[in-house]
Amino acid sequence: MFAKDIMQIGEKIEIIVNNTPDKASEVYYSMVQDVPANEEIIVTEPMLKGKPIALHLGSNVRVNFFRERGQFYFFAEVVDRFKIDLIRLVRLKQTSQIFRLQRRNYYRLKTRIPLNFKIIKDKKTTDDAEIHKGLIIDISGGGIGLLTDVELELGTRIECPIFVQDMLDLTVEGIVVRTAKASDSLKTEYKYHSGILFDKIHESKRRTIIQYIFEIQRRRIKKEKFRDL
Repeated sequence: MFAKDIMQIGEKIEIIVNNTPDKASEVYYSMVQDVPANEEIIVTEPMLKGKPIALHLGSNVRVNFFRERGQFYFFAEVVDRFKIDLIRLVRLKQTSQIFRLQRRNYYRLKTRIPLNFKIIKDKKTTDDAEIHKGLIIDISGGGIGLLTDVELELGTRIECPIFVQDMLDLTVEGIVVRTAKASDSLKTEYKYHSGILFDKIHESKRRTIIQYIFEIQRRRIKKEKFRDL
């Protein structure tokens, strides 16, 4: 499969520079501007902490993008750098097939957890970011279903502080892999329903979420048995 078959103009992507012996890899943020040929994409010059990053011609990078089914990636070579008006662009040539990052399937628990989240821009800190209200309607070790009045674009990264009194208190990052208008069946005043993937969660936090889900399931089963007596 070629980049042209699956990439969309305007979608947000991650560009990862390959590891070298003396320098760890860095994750940069960019956006697809054009897909002129099967094996080529043109993207904005990547950013890190709000600053542009110049990629060297001939360097090899990894391009990450996200769909509802998970995270995908391919390898590419930097073949050109140029500017249109004031926008700096990079031309990448796909050098591998498209891979899907394999991840486990997690049980999704239906719930109702209020959430105040922040959108992460091209910098690591969210101290000055605007706070948005939302409602978690399902949760798993792999992500959440989120109701909100903000129409979150695919690829948007958010910071999610999840709190349930005496049971759950943690903050994770996630990336938007699905957004649609909230259906009438959800019986909500929120406008949009988004799927958030925990793509960079620490395993200790994932285990905490899974333990919380198991405990809620145990309580629900116990309550149902008591009701049948």
